[in-house]
Amino acid sequence: MGDEDNIKAQKGDMEAFVRIVVSSLPILCQIAASILKNELDQSDAVSNTITKGLQSVKKGKHVKNYLSWFRKVVRNECFKIHNKNRAQINLCKRINKMSPRLPDALSAFSIDLSSYTDCLNPLERQIIIESYSSDLTNQEIASKLNLPLGTVKSSKSRALAKMKLNTKKGGIRL
Repeated sequence: MGDEDNIKAQKGDMEAFVRIVVSSLPILCQIAASILKNELDQSDAVSNTITKGLQSVKKGKHVKNYLSWFRKVVRNECFKIHNKNRAQINLCKRINKMSPRLPDALSAFSIDLSSYTDCLNPLERQIIIESYSSDLTNQEIASKLNLPLGTVKSSKSRALAKMKLNTKKGGIRL
């Protein structure tokens, strides 16, 4: 993908746009996989991104660099999909760790996280979900998200404080 294809795509050349999409596809899939776990959600994010790119070419929108634009759009699409999906915590594992003698009726108990995480920014939300839904340690989250351990710890702490404040204000009680 070169500057020549970008210029042609800006002018509405569909063949140049297709070449840009084909060369960008591995990067877009990699970005989607790093944010979303579900392969169908990843595919949706990438296809939504390509659709938006196609619409921009048809409308004659001026996109300076399609690769940078695609990266930004796929991230936004991933976060949209992630936010739409209802994050749930399966408390069965945690309950069994705390007390294996609790009644089996509690094993199916789960909490809908979406109402708790609405007040968080995307990074904080992702760290909380990775931590509690996937049962990952701070170190594992840092490795997975390619962030320093200190950033994960401070973001997690800040997110929990925001969630606690939100529950006191909004009537959601833990």
